[in-house]
Amino acid sequence: MRLVVQAVEKAEVFIQDTGEKNTIGKGILVYFGVHRDDVVDGKSKIDTLIRKIGSMRWLKNTEGRLDATLADIGGQIMVISNFTLYASNEKGSKMSFSQSATAVDAEPIYDYFVSELKNTGWIVQTGKFGAMMEVSATTLGPINYVWDV
Repeated sequence: MRLVVQAVEKAEVFIQDTGEKNTIGKGILVYFGVHRDDVVDGKSKIDTLIRKIGSMRWLKNTEGRLDATLADIGGQIMVISNFTLYASNEKGSKMSFSQSATAVDAEPIYDYFVSELKNTGWIVQTGKFGAMMEVSATTLGPINYVWDV
């Protein structure tokens, strides 16, 4: 799995086919991509990932140092599925998505990730898997992490 995590003051997603809009306040915006090999052990990786998300000291504290957890700032989480995180441009000028899991394989892993995040008590909002979405965020820092699991 590959996650791109952004510290945000706020984030919003508008799901084009349903008209649904979800928002969060201060916290993290997580773009979540599933690699084709994650189909074998993706759920077991998520259990560790969930624990780390809560304990990572990756946000600014009151002194401006990157030493605060989500709990320290009362943070919320927005999760957006994103198969393009495994895009490759090794050949030619067209992107290849051959490293991304298929939608059929990736959606249950994404759903499990979101449900496990919600089970921890975090305020979690999402987009819609596989849908066209408009995502907007007021980023902090900017603080961005690329996390391969």
